[in-house]
Amino acid sequence: MTGEWQVKLDSLNVGENDNWAKSKLECDTINLPRTLDDFGIGKPNNLEPVINNYVMFNLSPNPKTLKGIEGRFVPVFWSPVHFPDQPASMGLLLNE
Repeated sequence: MTGEWQVKLDSLNVGENDNWAKSKLECDTINLPRTLDDFGIGKPNNLEPVINNYVMFNLSPNPKTLKGIEGRFVPVFWSPVHFPDQPASMGLLLNE
């Protein structure tokens, strides 16, 4: 997902009905990996405790301490708009 992306937030939930996916929109350009807060897009994150890049990076457990299915999970695109009945993230489990 690293690279340049076009972003437009849908705070009013009109994108699907207005067919944004097939439209040329005026969007903000961002370079990932970063957060929307880094680019000043949307409402600032004022949650306590602070959730920032450092915290998000350290939420991942050490893979050596995990026990479960062998392989590597690679997350793929997930959106509550496209998958409203899917409660969790989606991805692929790769054998290494």
